[in-house]
This record gives sequence, C-alpha cells and structure tokens, in this order.
Amino acid sequence: MIESYFVCRNLRALQLDAPLLLEREEYLSHLVKLGRAKHAIRRTASILLRAVILLKMEKPRRISHAEIVQASIAEEWNEGAFKIRKLGKLASENFIRATTGWLRFHSCPRRHFR
Repeated sequence: MIESYFVCRNLRALQLDAPLLLEREEYLSHLVKLGRAKHAIRRTASILLRAVILLKMEKPRRISHAEIVQASIAEEWNEGAFKIRKLGKLASENFIRATTGWLRFHSCPRRHFR
C-alpha cells in the first residue's frame, strides 16, 4: 500500500524499511475506507514514519500522551520534517492527532489516554 503513495524511490524505501510497516499500512487502509483523500493518506504515512522513529518503536507498545506531545516538539522532528520553514503549532497538532489515531486503532495508548 505504501508503495502506491510514494513515487520517489528514497521516500518509498524509508517507509518500507521503517519498523511497524504492517501496523502503519493497516491504519492507512482504514483511512482509505473512511474516504480520506490521497494527500491526507500520504501526510499521515509521513507522520507515522516520524512517530516510529521519534518514539523508538520497534514493536507495538503503550505510549503516553506526554510521550507523543514531547515527540511532536522534538528537535529531530523540527530538523527532519521541515528544513526551510519553522515547524508551527499546526504541524505539532497534526503529529499528535495522527499518532494518537494510529495508536488508538491498534489499542496501544494508555487507558487514561483520550
């Protein structure tokens, strides 16, 4: 599935080589079934790639809301995601929303997580 959203060979390889490919693809398939636009699926896939890297997820595990928020403002995210412009509040919110949705889909967040 990832292959159909990333034309650039390098981006596609990053996606395919990152941990939790099956879990990321299952969630993206769910979003497709909900009728999400192709650009939204691509953006979510990119965010989930950053999430597994920043949260150091090699396998599914419980993640706290605080961990997600901290990862959303991490310097590596700022540097890696946007080299030219400053990362704004909306990008951080999108990271939190996409990561939270993915983890909820797989029932990974902590119980107190909203």
